[in-house]
Amino acid sequence: MLFRKKKKQKTKASVGGFFKDKFIGDFDLSDAGVRTVSFIKKTVSDGIQGIYDSRDKLKDIPGTNYKLGLYHMQQGNFYDAIFRFGIVCRFAPDNIDAHYNLARCYMFRGANKEAKKKLEHVLKKIPDHVEAKYLLKKIDSPKTVEFIPESLIKETIDIRADFYRQDYIDNGYSGSKALVNEVFRNVNDKNPNYDVLDLGCGTGVCGFILKKRALARRIVGVDLSKIMIETCREKRVESEPVYDELHEAEISKYLQSEQSKYNLVLSDLATDFIGKLDGYAVSIKRVLVDGGCYAAVVRWEDELKEGYKLNPDYEDFSYSKKYFVDSFAKAGLKLTGSKEIDMVGDEKAEILTFKS
Repeated sequence: MLFRKKKKQKTKASVGGFFKDKFIGDFDLSDAGVRTVSFIKKTVSDGIQGIYDSRDKLKDIPGTNYKLGLYHMQQGNFYDAIFRFGIVCRFAPDNIDAHYNLARCYMFRGANKEAKKKLEHVLKKIPDHVEAKYLLKKIDSPKTVEFIPESLIKETIDIRADFYRQDYIDNGYSGSKALVNEVFRNVNDKNPNYDVLDLGCGTGVCGFILKKRALARRIVGVDLSKIMIETCREKRVESEPVYDELHEAEISKYLQSEQSKYNLVLSDLATDFIGKLDGYAVSIKRVLVDGGCYAAVVRWEDELKEGYKLNPDYEDFSYSKKYFVDSFAKAGLKLTGSKEIDMVGDEKAEILTFKS
């Protein structure tokens, strides 16, 4: 009978065991020796962990590069973002978000031809992709754009929120204060106790003035930016919150579902993101009590004699005064006053007041 030679049983050796056998026995375990051994063990352990981390990243090339692409796009490093999103599109061609964001980066760099190809690819896969349809129209026929998708409005507002206080409030913009002053200039009642809707409430300047002067019994603020809403939530007058209600929402959508009635609706540059005003004006009329007032700070486009237009570089709209006034007149709101005010630098704006 042939006997199989018994194999020597293998035992698993840990990194620590390896170093204990090979090195520790040769060292005088003084403090210096122990520190040296600990250093060697940590160095090797970190190296092994680095190999594992690299291996895990290589397993998910699309996911890793997509995250890097988003990071570079947010930082304005569009060349690097294009490189990263390009890798994702190559290794994961069904990742529609990568194709869409690659198109956006091309547009930021002025490469509209490349952007258009990517947007057409997105729409071939998802025909009702709202943002892709908007961007494609922005390239082909910007004059026909009637609205900006909510996700892009929110992105723009959040970006502006980071420098709004420094670039506007701290540098002398007083539109909010002028807006409240203009509305109450001809109000004889010293304590009117208005119900007020503050559209695009921003940092809460209008609400703060109303609360401090005891001009409103109820103030509701609406803004699409979470940053702005949180800023308003922190505002106090004698330890009392300035706003009775705050809603993080796109203002046109909010107006469509709002059931309350208001004596006063304020809009400090909030119409910058509306576009076609017909539905917005009708909603304003619906939420006002009889004899209620709508007051807005609006920037005009000097060269625009009629209608409105998209400002592609700023992701907002400009209006002609005629179009703005006519839109509210059709909704049943009569223009009762106007006043030109200074913005920041040489920029001008105008306060318009309407009565229902």
